[in-house]
Amino acid sequence: PEAWCRGELLLAGGGRLTGAPPDANEALADVAIALVKWPLPTALPPPAGDDDALTAQYRLLAAQAAAANVFSAHLAMQQIIGVAAAASAMDAERHVDLIGLLEDGRTSAATAMKLRGSVLLLSLDRYGCRVVQKALEAIGGEVQAGLAYELRGHVIKCAENLHGNFVLQKCVECLPQESVDFIVEELRESVLYLATHAYAHRVLQRLFEHCSPGRMRAVANRILRCASKLARDPYGSLTLRQMLEHGGVMVQKRIITAMASSPSLMARNRYASLVLEKSIQVAAASESAPFLERERASLMLALLGSGGGDDCGRRSILQAITADRFGNYTVQRVIECSRGAEREAVQKQLLAIEAELRNSAVGRRILATLHRECGRMSRGAIGGA
Repeated sequence: PEAWCRGELLLAGGGRLTGAPPDANEALADVAIALVKWPLPTALPPPAGDDDALTAQYRLLAAQAAAANVFSAHLAMQQIIGVAAAASAMDAERHVDLIGLLEDGRTSAATAMKLRGSVLLLSLDRYGCRVVQKALEAIGGEVQAGLAYELRGHVIKCAENLHGNFVLQKCVECLPQESVDFIVEELRESVLYLATHAYAHRVLQRLFEHCSPGRMRAVANRILRCASKLARDPYGSLTLRQMLEHGGVMVQKRIITAMASSPSLMARNRYASLVLEKSIQVAAASESAPFLERERASLMLALLGSGGGDDCGRRSILQAITADRFGNYTVQRVIECSRGAEREAVQKQLLAIEAELRNSAVGRRILATLHRECGRMSRGAIGGA
């Protein structure tokens, strides 16, 4: 009954049904409140995506709710509540009401429980994903874990999705590390593809940020085997930089070593140059720096040495990349992070091409950085900087 689905029959009868089981009236009262606030639409909105199995499950639930007898016991009532909540969560206006209930400590747990059974569907929806994220923030314990576990078996699908990737990120941020092992496991086999995916790389970044290096070791090893290639990818570069920040000493060593193997190529690439710069900074000034001395020295030696390609001639790699639109930033990081004999070698090499540097904007920036860090140049040497 259509009128009953709008909550009219329950309200007209004072919210009690003659002949109903003792516990049914309490359940019906909850249903009445839910349906008055979030009335079922005549036609429920279609689920996000084109997953046939997911669509069929959703339609079956909607059909069960529409055909439910008012004398059915608690299970049918909870199904109707779930469909009403799911429909509201995917509505452009009504999803805001659900978020408000989730933000209210008095109603957050009860509201979150109404999302059970619909988490995957909502996670792939433009508005539903916001409701799921808020639910994961607002609650804890078994209910929170239960919502997250509904994504088991669908992690890659969510990671690739414009909306679903944000739900996975929120799971990683809000749940204990041991509760997101299923995400790590499902991503591991496809991690090289996911590290270069426009949406999925965000999930990997959150995992490295919030999980211990030991928990992420298997995933990290797969990525590090292709570090040089991934560094040149726009999204792989972001993943590697996050690993340098949070991956632990062994991960940092392997990335820095990969950068030292082909510094000229890395410095001239739009994305790899950012990984190279981060490597220089981490090796010189992070908490892990004392454990990275050998890798830092090798990287600096590679940059100050020759072998940058045919265009380098007799120049060092450092000198050869000064005019490059990306490489000049690497040169500035080298100036800032060098010390002792290295800094003297950097000064010597850059002053040897000072006249050339003064003739370009990027060159003048390099000279300005050298003057600021070393303080051994006259202002005339950087005139026009």
